[in-house]
Amino acid sequence: MFQLSYPDPNPNPHPHQVKHKYDQRMFQLYSETFHCLPLCHVLGGKVTQTLTLSLTLSLSLSLSLTLTLTLTLTLTLTPTLTLTLNLTLTLTLTLTLTLPLTLTLTKVIVMHGGLFSRDDVTLDEVRKIERKREPPDEGLMSELLWSDPQPMPGRLPSKRGVGLSFGPDVTADFLQRNGLKLLVRSHEVKDAGYPNPNPNPNPHPKP
Repeated sequence: MFQLSYPDPNPNPHPHQVKHKYDQRMFQLYSETFHCLPLCHVLGGKVTQTLTLSLTLSLSLSLSLTLTLTLTLTLTLTPTLTLTLNLTLTLTLTLTLTLPLTLTLTKVIVMHGGLFSRDDVTLDEVRKIERKREPPDEGLMSELLWSDPQPMPGRLPSKRGVGLSFGPDVTADFLQRNGLKLLVRSHEVKDAGYPNPNPNPNPHPKP
């Protein structure tokens, strides 16, 4: 799992900031626009629970070179007898180069916050979340927006007072359950730009 940093440590202005710089109408437009943004997005094609797609291609390059040599030999045997000999030599050289190409579609889920307080959440359940509203204090929508990763396994209450902190085992279980390979989230500012807080997503594999 990777985290992306914002250039602005406060990318989502509070209402009074928008109203101070603009007006109430601009804040209303801002809110309506925000309500239309997706809670998360899957990159790499449609995801099903058991889909693993690997495509192998072969690129062939053929080069043909044909060389034709014509030799004309004229012999005068007598003043009245001339012998002409035409000799044509054709040489064809064909070079074929085959390069195997492997294309693997990695399915990545991108979100603002993080994962959930339940282990059985699926992408179908996420798609059914009522989006055009203000975020509630709890539930899947709130956890998608406010949860944060932690280095230790399991879950803990969030320091934000909303959402939760989830460990690498929670990440690994969610990715495997939904046929995903990577989770990218962007809620926290990171000096390094894109740290990986869960370098080993499954430190305690299930038997």
